[in-house]
Amino acid sequence: MNLLHHGKMTKAGMNVLPAEWTKENLEKDQTRRRTIADCVDGVLVERRKFLVEKRRDDDDADPGLIEVPGGHVGPDESVEDALRREMKEELGINVRKATLVQKSLYTASNGERQRIHYFQVERWNGRIRSTEAERVYWESEISNLSIAPDRKAVRKILRSDPLAVSR
Repeated sequence: MNLLHHGKMTKAGMNVLPAEWTKENLEKDQTRRRTIADCVDGVLVERRKFLVEKRRDDDDADPGLIEVPGGHVGPDESVEDALRREMKEELGINVRKATLVQKSLYTASNGERQRIHYFQVERWNGRIRSTEAERVYWESEISNLSIAPDRKAVRKILRSDPLAVSR
């Protein structure tokens, strides 16, 4: 797929680089930082507490931060399929019902720009366990989340469901 059109780098109909930049004078790292990676995050809520992960200190992006679990959407994968896969890989659960809550833009500590699709995971089965993060646990304080888009998504879910009892 040719991403250059009239001297501009494009992706999904959006110009992501200035017109004077061309493919020849860009390094791969610069290109990666300028594009936006689609990601999914799954917000699980029980009794007004929400599931978070503490990222490992050796993670490439956002080491040690407290975040909502999730990951990248793969090539030719829908966001719904990515959510199911990521929740299985990261938490060991099978998503039975999830609803898109919001989309947010975020720049990770490694410079990667992300479009995060936040889902409320309303029903799941399986025993939650941490398979990739340092640990996962139930949190009750939104302010303990490290990134603003996570706080916004969780706040939105808790406001829309006063009982906030999932499962």
